[in-house]
Amino acid sequence: AATSTSAAATTTSAAGGAQPSCQPVGNLAQAATTLNYELNEFSVKGPAAVPAGNVGFQLTNIGRATHELAIFKADTYDTMPKNQHGTVDVAQLPAGTVVGEVDRFPGGGQTCSGVFDLDPGKYVLICNIEFQNGPQVVSHAGRGMVANLEVTG
Repeated sequence: AATSTSAAATTTSAAGGAQPSCQPVGNLAQAATTLNYELNEFSVKGPAAVPAGNVGFQLTNIGRATHELAIFKADTYDTMPKNQHGTVDVAQLPAGTVVGEVDRFPGGGQTCSGVFDLDPGKYVLICNIEFQNGPQVVSHAGRGMVANLEVTG
């Protein structure tokens, strides 16, 4: 279900549409470790490593635009299949690559959170939103909204 909503979300965003509200994933209080990340145009800033287990992501969207955080089990963003704009093509990913996502939520300092069970390995955190801005297509990931996360054993 996460893959279909993510794919649909990347294509249906329109400027001036209703602002989505935070839909937390899981209960942050139950996370073994909580990481804080800042989302902005166009960056994802936060820790680069975390112990394996139930990991909470406390997200603060300090930007003006709506952002999301999708978690993929992958070596790097560069090795992932993407469209010509830089948006990750979720349909082309191998099974098990999509870990989950905190769906889009508004900027201006709004917060949202998600809790995910992460095994040891390499992960890529991405805002995979893409939208049409006049004649131009803007991919948040393509503009640099990507971070690597090493999950240690």
